[in-house]
Parts: sequence; structure tokens; C-alpha cells
Amino acid sequence: MSMNRGSIISIFLITLIIGIALIPSGCIYRIKTGEGAVEVSAGGVKSVETDIGWHVVMPVVGNYKKYKIVNNNMYFPSDYLQLQEKFAGDTQTGAIGMDIRATDDKVVDTSAKMSYSIDNLEQWGIYNTNSPQQMQDEMDSIIYSYLQSQPSDRIVGDVNNVSREIYRQLKDSQIEERYGINIRDFALLRPTYTKIALDAMSEKQAMQAKSEGAVLAAQNDAIAIKTRTDAQVYQAEQMKNVPQNVLEYNLRMAQIEAFKAHTGAVWIVPDGQPIVANG
Repeated sequence: MSMNRGSIISIFLITLIIGIALIPSGCIYRIKTGEGAVEVSAGGVKSVETDIGWHVVMPVVGNYKKYKIVNNNMYFPSDYLQLQEKFAGDTQTGAIGMDIRATDDKVVDTSAKMSYSIDNLEQWGIYNTNSPQQMQDEMDSIIYSYLQSQPSDRIVGDVNNVSREIYRQLKDSQIEERYGINIRDFALLRPTYTKIALDAMSEKQAMQAKSEGAVLAAQNDAIAIKTRTDAQVYQAEQMKNVPQNVLEYNLRMAQIEAFKAHTGAVWIVPDGQPIVANG
């Protein structure tokens, strides 16, 4: 009985040693909740493994690849997380993303996040050779094409509705069927005008303000001219009732005042005879 117990212990120790030796070689792995794996046998045959716990593949000739099944995210552009980390301490405003030229010829900088789960690991990991890259390319194309078809003020100012419309386009594109996934959510991330677009808008506003100022100045000149004209018309109307001798008297007095102010000048009086003021 003691020999049997010793044999069992020996076998256990040998198994343990082999297991420990296999871990660094990558021949033994563990699946946790929310994970799955695609194993490749010695003959190159692929199979799906979703049971939670430890699993072993044949050393050298076998292989496996683990996948996170739930709570996966894919970003637009694909390097969004690296860009976000790089500029984490930067004071720049807006999104760190892709430049999109909208239908009104303004450039909008935006990024996006698509959340998904892998519902069919066989479709994801076996029937597609490189699902992450293939799906990234398709997602980028759909988002880019849609945003280019929209005016910039809608992309920047109507984020929720634009996000819902892109989400629906992704759902209708058959991406889910091709890659065995379920798209859970989609959202644009802080779209904003680029600096070039903002500068162009500021210049346009300045030119518009200048143009509006010129129009206002012209309007003011027109009002002033009309005011003077109205005053002259009013004055002419008032003069109609003034006797002729009073008008002539006022004219003479005006001439005399001008004559006094400019001594030495030669004046032509109504009868045509020149006179000189000597002071």
C-alpha cells in the first residue's frame, strides 16, 4: 500500500514538473471567464476552446491563440490609444483623430470607438485569417465615407445623432456576420474643427465683418445725404414766402460781411463795377 502511495506521489510530482516546464514553453494555458481560444493541432487543424480552466497543446507542433470575447473596443483611427497617451499632457483642445474634409470643405478632426463582443469564435478565429485588421479596415471605410458626406457643423454639433446613424450603418453592413461579432455601441469622440479650419473661419468672419462695415458706412452716408437734401428742400419751401426785397437785402448783407473778411480782394458787385477794399 505504501508503494502504491509512493508511486502516486511520484507520478504527481513528475506531472507537476512537466506542467511547470510546459508553462514557459507556451504549451499550457489558462482560459478565464470572458475568454476563448483557437487551438491549432499538429496537423494544422483549428478548433475552438471555451472551457474555463487549464489547457494543454502539443509542444512544438501545436499552437493556440487566446481572445477576449466580451467588452472589446476598436478605435478610429486604429492608433487612437497611442495618440491619446502621447498627447496626454498636451493642452490642445478637441479630439486626437482623423482629419475629415466635410461637404462644406471644412476639415474636422475626429475619432470614434466601436464596442463589440465575439459571439462566434469559430467565425472570428478560424474562417477569417486576420479578423482584427480586416474588420478595422472595413470599419474605417464606413466611418470615413459617412463623415465625408456630412456638413462640418453637423459632425461637430450633432454628435449623438451622427453616432447613431454610423452605428446603424455598421449594423447593416454585415460586418457582424462576416466576423462573428455583435456590435454593442458606437460613439464619435469629441469631434472638433482643425486649426486650419478655425483660421479659415476666422478670416472669413473678419472679411464678412469688413464687408458689413463698408455696407453700414455706405448706408450712413446715404442717410446723411438724404438728411441734407431734406433740409435744403425744407429751407427752399420756407423761402418761398419771404418777400423779394428781404431776400435781396439778406444777399447784400452777406456780400458785405464777406467783403469785410477779405480786405484787399477784388469783388464784382451786381452792377459789374470792380471795387477794392483798402481796410
